[in-house]
Amino acid sequence: MKRVSSLCFALFSAALITPLLWGQSITNYTFSNSTATFSQIYGQSGTTTTTLSGDDAVTGMIPIGFDFVFMGQFYSQVSASTNGVLCLGSTAPTAYTNNLTSQTPRPIITAFWDDLIMNSGVGYFSYRTDGTSPNRVFTAEWYNVEFLSGNGDLFSFQIKLYESSGIIEFRYRYEDNSNGDAGSASIGITAVGTGSGNFLSVNSSYNAVSSTTETTSITTIPPTNTVLTFTPPQVTLDAPTNLTFTNVLPGQMTLNWQDNTSNEIGYLIQRSTDGTNYTNVVLTSPNATSYTATGLTPSTTYYWRIYAMSEGKASAALSGTQATTGPLLCGTRQIPSTNYPNIKAAIDSIYTLGLACSVVFELLSSYSSSNEPAFPLVFNGPIPGASSSNTVTFRPASGVSSVVIGASNSTTILDLNGASWVRFDGRPGGTGTTRALTIANVNTAASAGTIRLYNGATNNTFQYCRILGATTGTSTGTIYFGSPGTSIGNRKNTFDNCNIGDTLSTTQPAIAVYAVGTTTILSDSNTISNCNIYNYFANTTHYGIFGSTGYTRWIITGNSFYQTTARTFTSSVTFYHIYLVGSTYSGGHTISGQLHRRHSAERRWFAVAVQYQHDDAYTNHVRYLLLSRHEYVRYNTDYWKCHHQSLLPHSEYLNGCLQWHLCLRREFDHPKQRGRQRICNERHHTPEHNDEHATDVQRDLWVPLLDARIRGDHQREHCRWNHDEC
Repeated sequence: MKRVSSLCFALFSAALITPLLWGQSITNYTFSNSTATFSQIYGQSGTTTTTLSGDDAVTGMIPIGFDFVFMGQFYSQVSASTNGVLCLGSTAPTAYTNNLTSQTPRPIITAFWDDLIMNSGVGYFSYRTDGTSPNRVFTAEWYNVEFLSGNGDLFSFQIKLYESSGIIEFRYRYEDNSNGDAGSASIGITAVGTGSGNFLSVNSSYNAVSSTTETTSITTIPPTNTVLTFTPPQVTLDAPTNLTFTNVLPGQMTLNWQDNTSNEIGYLIQRSTDGTNYTNVVLTSPNATSYTATGLTPSTTYYWRIYAMSEGKASAALSGTQATTGPLLCGTRQIPSTNYPNIKAAIDSIYTLGLACSVVFELLSSYSSSNEPAFPLVFNGPIPGASSSNTVTFRPASGVSSVVIGASNSTTILDLNGASWVRFDGRPGGTGTTRALTIANVNTAASAGTIRLYNGATNNTFQYCRILGATTGTSTGTIYFGSPGTSIGNRKNTFDNCNIGDTLSTTQPAIAVYAVGTTTILSDSNTISNCNIYNYFANTTHYGIFGSTGYTRWIITGNSFYQTTARTFTSSVTFYHIYLVGSTYSGGHTISGQLHRRHSAERRWFAVAVQYQHDDAYTNHVRYLLLSRHEYVRYNTDYWKCHHQSLLPHSEYLNGCLQWHLCLRREFDHPKQRGRQRICNERHHTPEHNDEHATDVQRDLWVPLLDARIRGDHQREHCRWNHDEC
């Protein structure tokens, strides 16, 4: 069988939000083996036959025709693969390597998972829904499939989902088994979770299942007319009653109900803003009688439905409607104070009360991080009422010379999980240039950052702050831009005039700023400007700014990159100040006005590494770089040294670099640019970088070079740089 990396698409349907899971267990499903005549649906009236064919292909989302209950959740859509996989609520994986234990997305239902093929004009995938509510049956059929590496044996199988009972059936029929083909398949069902206890795997005799050991070597489908059945507990569920709403605020409300049954695994709560399209919110614990919904939008009417649930059945729905109130919070508050003893209390209040106008929380000199109940301090989701005109700001109060938000935490100190319009301003009273606010993590764990932005964090600003870390991890940083949200990336966040450095003299962070994303939801237009980025060091490859796949159009301007002391290397090390290299979708960056310095001349340091992407329409802009001697610019696999190397072939501009007492001569190779220009050092000074560690010698000289405009095409325009002493 072939062995290549599989590609999975975790695209959850709009009908499902990943729930909290409680008492349900897949081991509560019983298994049986019986016989019944296989009734083909392909070619029959009322059947939908898809275009699914070939090898490792998948369908889009297919309607079941009713809400099917599986493991205490409603599913209204499925997706199928040519390899025999049916995925509930998500696009099926293309993986041909059968793996009930940990393959994602989940849950998965598979009557025969192997490296199969559906040849065009021979094999077909069809589906249909029969019956009337509440006794409908959905059938998915793989007709005339064969092993990819086989000799032509054909077989068919079906998966049936039963509305009223939650039962799952697999049915089989041989079409042609004259060649004796054999595979190595799995048969079974999975929960959302992975690992032992989250799957039921049928053995090779088709007469038993295991939740701890997966059988992955089933050679053939079961005999014709075999029926394998998975049956959830068949219980009677009484619907909840007496729905009321309390604690109704701009961003939350509490639902209360009466528990009328004793055998539920929990209560499934759904909500809607139009009364038609509902999403699953949470599956509560058994016997629950209330639930507090948070993260709601102010002045919005919500429609609610509550069901008592078992693994495969649901009660009738209890329904109700309630609107949130308008935003309430406005003006300036102080921390600590009676209502706001710590930052955690302030964060809770903005989510509870919402923003009626911009809100400022001023940190007094008496503020202490030890009064926080725990770290990280989490901004969890959109803030009710927040907008460009309604922001929330945390800053030192006027006259406060220093305040620290910090601890030792193995994850992070500030966590912006999908939050927007949050500002941390280190200037006392919001004026001047003093950096009086320090945000620090002294934990050296590989997972320990200081500020984390992810899941669609947008329009957040950190200015005039000291942001310090000590993580030694190579997949995080002092500042960490993580995965985007399901519909929006981490966009338009700004770090301006900040000091981004180390908390410990003994351990430096390996990466100051780390960003990694996806190719499906891009995170763009983040800005890092006028910052001092220093003391990122490890005896492995390390970075000032690291940006990878899915991060586009960064603006990196006016920053200083340096070490405050000489470093001792114990091995050969490559050091990048700015590294923006992703496999796809990582272009469009603007990099300008940087000052790069180093202490250790015996190792190669790269000032900038940028990888051009041919599948990305964005053009990179690299301009006005101030480089120390022996530092390089890397572009794709080419290296550009300030005083001798080709221009970057796919950048819009490259306008200058620091030269040490040199005169420059440019010789142009392109026919349209023949001629020679001679420029001598005129001792222009560097821009002001607010560098608290720099000396006058370290600020050094800026030599403006003539504009060399190179288009982002493939014209191979190059020029050589040579130098003579003045």
